Amino acid sequence: MALQNSLDALDRSGVVLFPSDTVLGLGCDATNQDAVNTIFLIKNRPQN
Repeated sequence: MALQNSLDALDRSGVVLFPSDTVLGLGCDATNQDAVNTIFLIKNRPQN
């Protein structure tokens, strides 16, 4: 179920949160500019 929810979110230009070794990571479809922009907004980073 969680995997399907993540795949559905990625299909909708969404962002997924996943555990890594030490922290939580954010992921998206790197070929989708809207999704990448969302990561920048979440992390409060400049677009350049």
